[in-house]
Amino acid sequence: MSTDKKLPEFMFNIIMCIHSFMNIQIGFNQILDNEQAFVILVQSLNPSCLPNMARTMEILAAVTLVEKGVERVINAFTDTAIDSERENQRFSIIVEGLKHYDDHIDVAFSAIQLINGLIFNHEDFEQRFHLRCEMYRTKDLSGEITFRDIANEMEKRLLKERPNDIDQDTVSLNSTGTIPGITSVNNQNNQNLRGATRIVIHKSPQQNFLESFQIFFNNKNEDFDEMASRFENIRIDFDNMDDCYRVLRNSVVNTPIESGLLSILQLLLFIRDDQYVRYFYF
Repeated sequence: MSTDKKLPEFMFNIIMCIHSFMNIQIGFNQILDNEQAFVILVQSLNPSCLPNMARTMEILAAVTLVEKGVERVINAFTDTAIDSERENQRFSIIVEGLKHYDDHIDVAFSAIQLINGLIFNHEDFEQRFHLRCEMYRTKDLSGEITFRDIANEMEKRLLKERPNDIDQDTVSLNSTGTIPGITSVNNQNNQNLRGATRIVIHKSPQQNFLESFQIFFNNKNEDFDEMASRFENIRIDFDNMDDCYRVLRNSVVNTPIESGLLSILQLLLFIRDDQYVRYFYF
């Protein structure tokens, strides 16, 4: 067997060792204090081996639950993006995993869990808002699919799921000789139901994935309501440049700082029309 074929298995074993090590308090603290450890974990995210990606993102998502965890993980994605010259798409590898919601649900589920952890475990409202907006603009590695495309598709699926929540549950039948739902009602009759089955309702991986997206949308709406309340409950699309400019302009018009905003806009107009200069200026 060649070295290339052994690499995914080798990486998987390393990831599992890290996972086990982090289950010990001392090990977890040591890794949390080592920023380079998270950079290595992010660098190991490889779309050619989706199972390893799923495991790694599970670890990163768990880290976001502890103090300083979100900061460590975000910094790791930032440093990795700088090294790969993808500063403006630092979360593209997450979207790369997320797009496999139909063929590799495990990696997609880990991806949305990581996204939820990065955004919702951030204490600062403004940072959460900016992270979410950045995530919506983020594309996959090919540059063809954005997180917004996936989110729009999930919203459609959630709308289809809601009227038929019961029908969407998977029913498994296990031979037990009793039906618990009947036992409390009529135990004597239930004793005669030999070989009967117990109905167990459980959710499929796809449903768990959709529920995680529902959590994403719920928290997004809560933050949106807070942001909208700052602008007299005006509801706009904060991802739209025209809407953002209109709200900003209306917030300063006929005030002493109106001239200040005008000066800023005039300054921006005089940035040299060069793709590199303008990009780095903004």
